[in-house]
Amino acid sequence: MPGRLLRWERSSHAHAPNQSENVVAQSSPLKKFLQKADNDSRGSTELMDKRRSSMDHFKRTSIIGKIHGSDKKETQREASLPAIPQVMKMSIQMESPPILFLGPASNSSAGFLMSAQLKLDVIPDRVTINELEVELRETYHYMKPVVSSCPGCTESSNTLRTWRIFNEPRTLNSHKHFFPFSEVLPDHLPATTHGNLAILTYNLIAKATLSTGKKITHCHELEMKRALPPSREPKHFKRIFPPTKLVAEAFFPQTIHPIGSFPVEFRLSGLVSPSRDGSISRCRLRRLMWRIEQHETAHAPACARHSEKGSSRESSKSRSHTETRIIGHDELKSGWKTDYAAVVPNPNTKPQPTTTEPDATLLGAVELDFRAHILNNLRPLCDVDSPSPSPSSAGGEGGSGGIHLTHSLVVELVIEDEWVPTRSPAAVATPTGAARVLKMTFKVVVTERAGLGIAWDEEQPPVYEDVPPSPPHYAGIEPYFGPPLDEPPEGLSLGMEAETSLGRRVEEDPLVEMM
Repeated sequence: MPGRLLRWERSSHAHAPNQSENVVAQSSPLKKFLQKADNDSRGSTELMDKRRSSMDHFKRTSIIGKIHGSDKKETQREASLPAIPQVMKMSIQMESPPILFLGPASNSSAGFLMSAQLKLDVIPDRVTINELEVELRETYHYMKPVVSSCPGCTESSNTLRTWRIFNEPRTLNSHKHFFPFSEVLPDHLPATTHGNLAILTYNLIAKATLSTGKKITHCHELEMKRALPPSREPKHFKRIFPPTKLVAEAFFPQTIHPIGSFPVEFRLSGLVSPSRDGSISRCRLRRLMWRIEQHETAHAPACARHSEKGSSRESSKSRSHTETRIIGHDELKSGWKTDYAAVVPNPNTKPQPTTTEPDATLLGAVELDFRAHILNNLRPLCDVDSPSPSPSSAGGEGGSGGIHLTHSLVVELVIEDEWVPTRSPAAVATPTGAARVLKMTFKVVVTERAGLGIAWDEEQPPVYEDVPPSPPHYAGIEPYFGPPLDEPPEGLSLGMEAETSLGRRVEEDPLVEMM
C-alpha cells in the first residue's frame, strides 16, 4: 500500500513538475528509495494476481448470478404468456335510501324495502353466462374465538336471501345490462356493528358462472341502522342513600345519539338534618363527575369441529368476553344552586329498614343542569341486541353466540359534612372532616336519529287499485225523466238580463257616443 501511494505521487508529480521534484531528482539516496518502493509494489501486485488465478478452480459459481438469471428467464416467460382478457365487470347500484329500521326489533314497522340493480358491463362481443345469482349474507367475525387458528371459530356466516336471476345459459352482447331485484328486509335483523370484540356485517354477493367454467364474484357491503323515535316525556330516575335522608333525582331524554349533546337535570334533596341538641348537620356538594360507559359482550360459538357434543363444559361450546370503555366524561366543580332553606316533598314514600315512617318533606336541596355528550372520536356504537346465529352458521351449536351492546350514565357526587350551631345563625359552618362519595348508575339508550320517523309502508303513494272510480256517485239523487229543458235555467237569466241592461246603458251614455 505505501508503494502504491508513492507511485501515484510520482506519477502526479511527473505531469506537473515543480521545485520539489527538482529537489527529489538531485538527491540520489531518496531517488533510490523511491525506485525500490515502486519495484516492491509491482511485485506484490503480480503475486496477488497469481494467487487469484490459482484459486479460480476452487471458486463456486455465483449464486447471485444464478438468481438474476432465473429472474430474467421468468420475466421473459411471463412476457411470452398471453394476457388474460377481462370478460365482464360487475357492480351493484342501490336504488333505495340507506337502510334504517324504525322502532325496536320486538315491536316496530314492517321492515325495510330494499331495491337495487345488478349491473353487468360486457367487454367482448358476447359472453355466455350459465348461472347468475345474488345473495344477502350475514357475517359474524369474532376477535377472541374459541380457537384462534380455526377459521370456523373466527368467522361464521348465514345466507338470509338468494335471488336467482337466471339458471339457464344466456348470451349477452357487448353492452351494459341491468337486472333489478328487491326484497322487504325483516325488522328483527340487528344493525351493522364494528365492535372491539366482534364485528357484524351484511354483504350483497353477486356470482356469475361463465360457459368456460370461470366464476366472477362481486361483493357490496350493506350498512343497516336502527333508530328509536324520540319521546316527549323524559326519563325520571330516583336514588335513595340510607341511612341518610339524601335523595337524588335525575331527568334526561329516553334516547340519546352518538353525535350531539343531551340535557340532564339533577336534584339532590335532604341536605339538612336537625339534631336533638339544637345544632344542624348539613351536606355540601363539592364535586360532580359524570361519564358514559359502553358495555360490549360477545359470545363466540365453537365450530362443529371443536365443539364437544355431550360435554358439560360450556367453554367447549362458546366463549364470552365483556369489555367496558368510557365514551364521554366530564367533571364539574361549580355551576349548581344550593338552597338549605328549601322544603322539598319526599319522593320516598316507603320506609327504609333502618328508619321509621319517612318524613313528608326534606330540607335543603341542590339543583344542577348540565349537558352530557358522547365523544365522536372514540367511535361510539349504538345499542345492539343481536340474536344467536343459526345452528348451521354456529357449527351445530346454535343459541350460544351473539353481540350485545348497552350504555349507562354514571354520576358520582363528592359530599362534605358540615356542622352549624343554631344559636348563632350568623356563624360560619364548620367542616367536620367527614365526606362521602355517592355513585349512581342510570341506563341510557344510544340510537341513531330517526329523522321524520315515517316508515316506507306509510309514505308510499297509492297504487291504481286503491284509487276509487271517478267521478264519485252522489247519494239521494234520482234521474230526471220529464220533457226536455229548452229554456235556460232561471239562475242564468239574471246574468243575461244584467248583460243586456249594461249594454243599453253603454249605448245611451252620451260620453260613449262622443268617444
